[in-house]
Amino acid sequence: MLTAVVLLLALSTGFMRAQHVIDLSSFEQCRDCELEILLDLRLGDPDLPGGIESEYAHAVFDQAHGGYAVFRRMGTHVQLFDSLGAFQGVLSREGGGPGELRGLTAVAFADGNIVMVDVGGPKIIVMSRDGGLIAENRIDLPAGDFQVISADTAVIGSMDRRPDLVGYPLHLVSLSDGEVLENFGSLGGEWSAAEPFATLILIGKPAWDRSVWRGYYGRLRLEEWTLDGSLERVITGDFDWFPPTVYNQEGPPSSLRAFATDRDERLWLLTRVPDENWRRVHGGRLGPETLITQEQQDRYWDARLDVFDLRTERHLGTVRWDGTKVFLTSRRGTVLVNLVEYDEEMVPRVALYRLAIKANP
Repeated sequence: MLTAVVLLLALSTGFMRAQHVIDLSSFEQCRDCELEILLDLRLGDPDLPGGIESEYAHAVFDQAHGGYAVFRRMGTHVQLFDSLGAFQGVLSREGGGPGELRGLTAVAFADGNIVMVDVGGPKIIVMSRDGGLIAENRIDLPAGDFQVISADTAVIGSMDRRPDLVGYPLHLVSLSDGEVLENFGSLGGEWSAAEPFATLILIGKPAWDRSVWRGYYGRLRLEEWTLDGSLERVITGDFDWFPPTVYNQEGPPSSLRAFATDRDERLWLLTRVPDENWRRVHGGRLGPETLITQEQQDRYWDARLDVFDLRTERHLGTVRWDGTKVFLTSRRGTVLVNLVEYDEEMVPRVALYRLAIKANP
């Protein structure tokens, strides 16, 4: 039983429940562990339409049937690849008509079909692999990250300010008609957007579908929710690279970018942290984040991945990249690191890496 786990009593669904609270900063540092980065697969062709067009390209895996979908946030199409990385085709195009996109916020697979959430509308689009339009429906929620639960349902993370939805950041939605079936993600609807980055809600990608993880951009706090609205676990931590609030940190604020759990109950935590040379941007003057141009962000922040073993309460290691365009992908109980790399001929490809955890003698 985890010694770092304490009990938090909260009122939920009419009775008192006990939630586990896990403090990552109390975990023991594994001195003998080493994270080894191993190339798993590359996606992308030298020429369009199979070519990778953006350094922000993100791959998602079809857990049921295999294969990958590659997209970029606010993009207008999805590229499909098989399990070996061979290009298969492109779905959708820019526009406001049926099956067309204004800007993607997230993509996932549901029973072999491709589910897309689009800011235009906003709406949910479900398409078959051959491009057939299965369903398209407007949703009464701001478009956000989402997690497919079944062939016909998904949980969307968004903060709607209408009186009947304020305080509930997670919403179970029907993929067939866009209807919001349930609002949850806070105990008694007390959640608010009165903190930095709070309106941007991350949905974690677990190795199983019995629950939904959500996190905050602006502070290190993850919550595991069941679909009936019960809070099961809370994960938090206080680190020098991610202090409790952004106001306690010198330099540009750290933020949570992605997280996932694997089949061995390890937590993979991807954060954006200040680059050691951040003062060189803007002549050392720290201004509002909105003043940092897209081209300068890789000089201003780094991507940091930390791996924690939730069973043994150990911090297994850290990997850091000099840049911010790093993502996480879940594949049948394992977690992959996703980034765009260029080969000797300067052809961009999505590179997927496995991280092996070695114990040094």
